[in-house]
Amino acid sequence: MAKTYEILKHLPATGPMYVTVNDGRSYDPDYSEGFVVKFFKSNGHEWVANFKTGIKKFNTVIELSESKLLVIAGGAGYIMNPEQETPLSVLESNYNGALPSSKGQIIMYDDMQLTILEKNSSVWISEYIALEGFQNLSLENNILKGLYSEYVYSHDEPDWLEFALDIDTKKITGLKTAP
Repeated sequence: MAKTYEILKHLPATGPMYVTVNDGRSYDPDYSEGFVVKFFKSNGHEWVANFKTGIKKFNTVIELSESKLLVIAGGAGYIMNPEQETPLSVLESNYNGALPSSKGQIIMYDDMQLTILEKNSSVWISEYIALEGFQNLSLENNILKGLYSEYVYSHDEPDWLEFALDIDTKKITGLKTAP
């Protein structure tokens, strides 16, 4: 597969003008440098995207296919085609991390929910699971395992409980049910 992107540390001082990419919900022309990615088109041209970041610290680019990339800029998710200077779609959460599955899905997590981005770009979002986040997430044989937080009002620290998500069936086990 030909190189389709390069993560840059800063906006380039020379070269192609950058394109501002945002979530489309709120246009903020005054935001400064965000997450900067250079894209390479199939015709040999390149362009630089300055992605508006979300409220998290997580930045990454994951290749979904030859024509689709998942860009997470400060937690904000964008599905991009390197040939196109506008997002194909925008994901509506601020992600803390992402794990690719062996079957090509991307499992993302925020503070309360899990999101699965399928190979065909469809999105599944879990019910609210955690109140204070997730820890120790691992993915093996298309089963996501880890800890989720359950806030207990009797003290300040959340309880961390084990759970598992079958990526194929979307079944979650180990969740505490209300009394």
